[in-house]
Amino acid sequence: MEAYGRFDTGLTDVAPARAHLLRLREAGVGYKRAAELAGVSKTSVRNILYGRQGSGPRAGQVVHRVKRETSAAILAVPVETAALADGALVSAVGSQRRVQALVARGWSFTLIAQMLDEALGNFVTSIRTPHITARRHRAIVAVYERVWNVEPPTDTPTQRATRSRALNYAAAHRWLPPMAWDDIDTDPEPPVAEADTNDVDAAAVILALAGDAVRLSTPERRECVRRLTESGWSSSAIADLLRCTPRTVVRLRSELTNSASKTTQAA
Repeated sequence: MEAYGRFDTGLTDVAPARAHLLRLREAGVGYKRAAELAGVSKTSVRNILYGRQGSGPRAGQVVHRVKRETSAAILAVPVETAALADGALVSAVGSQRRVQALVARGWSFTLIAQMLDEALGNFVTSIRTPHITARRHRAIVAVYERVWNVEPPTDTPTQRATRSRALNYAAAHRWLPPMAWDDIDTDPEPPVAEADTNDVDAAAVILALAGDAVRLSTPERRECVRRLTESGWSSSAIADLLRCTPRTVVRLRSELTNSASKTTQAA
């Protein structure tokens, strides 16, 4: 198909599919299982992850483009541990970050262990290992999703002291609060705050809104979120279009709301 003078090859940038496969692998889903879940060939998935296979002249070449339908099928496979057996081992990074974020919110280890219905010693030991069971990971995720935006109880002097100790402990260890991560399970490091600038490349915004894989600055992504939100898009739909996580969209929406509130108060 030819449109606007360009021939549509049916191919797309492989980067989103490769990143998704890496996330699946981190969650315990190997490339063979990922191929089965996506309904694509194992060779296609292996090529995306490890370069072209075989003994021909192109063996080992890094794949840069992939069929659009192959990419869409891979991206449709959910990154979750729900399908894993309770005893399967998964990376503990996401669980550790969630616990740290709750402590940075003021929740103590004792309270978190109680919500998990676990002995404090067993809980603390388990989150200090590189891998945990899928069952424990799911339990921590459930607790985190329930209270990440809830303050711990502070009705009594003891409760207030417990909260203060948790906050001080998190600060001393430089633990990050909820919403600090774009993807709390897979990000190698938290997003770096950019220089205080409102510079927005209008062309980049237009391309991103059209679905192109464009590298956006934070102000540009925020502008995309603003426009799409005003058009009635959901957080998950915006995240899919901009190739980020729904939590990133929620954070940017919160920033937009706070900015609008300050502007209204100033007026």
